[in-house]
Amino acid sequence: MDKIKLMAIDFDGTTLNSEKRITDATLQAISKAIKNGILIVPATGRSISGIPQQMHDMDIKYVISKNGAIIHDLTNGKEIFHDVMDQNLVCQICSILKNYDCMLNLTYGLDISINYSKDIDLFKSIYKRSKDSNAIFTDDIASYLTKTNTPIDKISCYVNDINQLDAIMALQSKFLDLNIMNSGFPFIEINSRMCSKGNGLKTLVNYLGLKKENVAAIGDSDNDIIMLAYANYSFAMGNATKFLKSIADEVVADNDHDGVKMAIEKVIARNDNIAIF
Repeated sequence: MDKIKLMAIDFDGTTLNSEKRITDATLQAISKAIKNGILIVPATGRSISGIPQQMHDMDIKYVISKNGAIIHDLTNGKEIFHDVMDQNLVCQICSILKNYDCMLNLTYGLDISINYSKDIDLFKSIYKRSKDSNAIFTDDIASYLTKTNTPIDKISCYVNDINQLDAIMALQSKFLDLNIMNSGFPFIEINSRMCSKGNGLKTLVNYLGLKKENVAAIGDSDNDIIMLAYANYSFAMGNATKFLKSIADEVVADNDHDGVKMAIEKVIARNDNIAIF
């Protein structure tokens, strides 16, 4: 049995509690894992700017952001991998999404933020980055993208009406070259078809010369499914979706009761047992 050398951790609903904080107990567990030679890799739908400063202050070397669209090497500040969506598909789906009660945020890296909302003040209260002077608001995203030839790596869709959630998710059947993920109401996240935390994790593992047998992962939502399926040792949070719990090796406490800490302790204990035998 191989040792776990890398553990991918989701953020929202997993590492972060209901107050969007990382508890001291979880931070201490992450620090202990790092001291035990385990690479802790945040794997999140957020951009790298959304990673809490507490994590940047620790010895975190790699981050998988935007659901696997970007893999960052923090040791040199470079990108290992960056995936973008087909612009025609982005234009098509945004034109359709405008017919629903939702707000749209399209991004590329940290430099580009293109937004659509009928209520701009509400939008800015949700997407903090949209307050930046460089943030662009437009009523016709498709025309703007076509005119500027702007690349997009992720679409975030904030659904105002929960009754429209299923209808928006059903667009997946029409857009087979996009990956439409329910990351927990009210958010739907859209990336290229092959973009996922799982594929991002696989890319990073290969880059580091590791094997999937060396990998553990923990999450709570459907956008964590491929990541947990890839990992050799997988954990679902107590607040995870029913399906995620069904495919995980173990279910730990919820995000308000330090489930990540519990998972890390299990990984360390497993590695110690391997060392003994």
